[in-house]
Parts: sequence; C-alpha cells; structure tokens
Amino acid sequence: MGLDETKIQLKILLELLDKKKKILEQIYTITENQYVIVNTDENDMDFFDGMVKEKHSLIEKVNEIDKHFLNIYNKISSIIKQNPTIYKDIIKDLQDEIRDISKIDTKIKIQEEKNRQELLINMNSKSKKQGLLKNRKQVIESYKKYSTKKEKP
Repeated sequence: MGLDETKIQLKILLELLDKKKKILEQIYTITENQYVIVNTDENDMDFFDGMVKEKHSLIEKVNEIDKHFLNIYNKISSIIKQNPTIYKDIIKDLQDEIRDISKIDTKIKIQEEKNRQELLINMNSKSKKQGLLKNRKQVIESYKKYSTKKEKP
C-alpha cells in the first residue's frame, strides 16, 4: 500500500469518526429526553420504550462504524508507525476526534446513570404511593367493619 493510499485510508478513518461522533450526539440527546420523560408526572413509557429502541438502533450503527474503523486501521497501522511524520497532521485530527468522542461517551454514561437513579426514585415513590393508597383503603374498610359492628346491638 502506497503513501497516497494510506492518506486516503486515514481520511476515511476521520470520516468514520465524524459519523460516530454525530451518532453519539444523537444518542446523548435521546438520553437527555428520556430523563425529561422520567421526570414528568405522566411518564409516557411507550414513548420512553420507543426512545430505547431508537438508541439501540443507533448503538448498532456505532458498533458497525467501530468494526469498519478497526478493519481499516489494522491494514494501515504498520505503515503509519513506520512513517509517523508524514501522517502527523491527520493523526492529530484523528486524536482530536477520538477525544471528542470520549467526552460525548462520558456524558452519555453520566446521563444514563442519572436516568437510572431517577427511574429508581420514581418507581419507589410510586410503590410507596400505591402502598399508602392500599393502607388508606384498609383503614377505611376496617373503619366500616368497626362501625357496622358498633351499630348492631
């Protein structure tokens, strides 16, 4: 593989990273929107599930991009290592993109954890409310039984 062909392959890698970054930004937006849904009084779980499916689809695209990236990188890595000065500018661009991707990935993980915590809080809160309603019903039923016993001579 010649130097020009290696440069072309490096540019393809850069394009793949750019695609990955854009998809990760979409995933982050969806993840933020899931947080909003979880925090509304009427959490629309069907809509939430739709977002989960959309995220899953985007994650599959990211995985395909990663496979393609690694495939190309493995083909040209030895040439890059032999001639690092020739490719230093595009390598720097690749490193910058990878840093950006890592930051977005971290933001996604943090938001996912917030979402998980909020879901747990909401689930506990709902189960407590349901428990209070059951307790309230039990108190009313007990009161009714007590009052009917009292009225009977």
